[in-house]
Amino acid sequence: MAFPNWRIGRALGIPIHVHASWFLVFLFVTWSMATGYLPETLPGLSPPRYWGMGGIAALLLFLSVLLHELGHSCVALRYQIPIKQITLFIFGGMAHMGKEPPSPRAEFLIAMAGPIVSLILGAELSPGEPWPLNPCLRDRRAKDSSSSGAC
Repeated sequence: MAFPNWRIGRALGIPIHVHASWFLVFLFVTWSMATGYLPETLPGLSPPRYWGMGGIAALLLFLSVLLHELGHSCVALRYQIPIKQITLFIFGGMAHMGKEPPSPRAEFLIAMAGPIVSLILGAELSPGEPWPLNPCLRDRRAKDSSSSGAC
């Protein structure tokens, strides 16, 4: 018996679905963050705050998975490959392509687009040294609050 999925919106004209199994991951990530990682890392906060922060962390995890899948989808759309939908589920996400890529090169570029999006997200949002793609983050990290500019 297949579990249901629900449409939660559209991005780039592509329907976004959430599979029922996604809720298991959401609950596990929220629970593990709220009862383990966050209390050890940020002691002294209330349990509801830890649970709220854990829920936000779980949502951000799946936002990153969605952006990864949109990376694949964006390149596929450039090759005129229709994307029927993106489904988020227990193991991550899946972009449902309407046809096969026209060439090995196209398939390679589509396959690489998702990991490249993930690498850029990780580099830009990591707490270590900045990766200078986002000048606002770079300036803020380099000079903290004394940076000038439109950021």
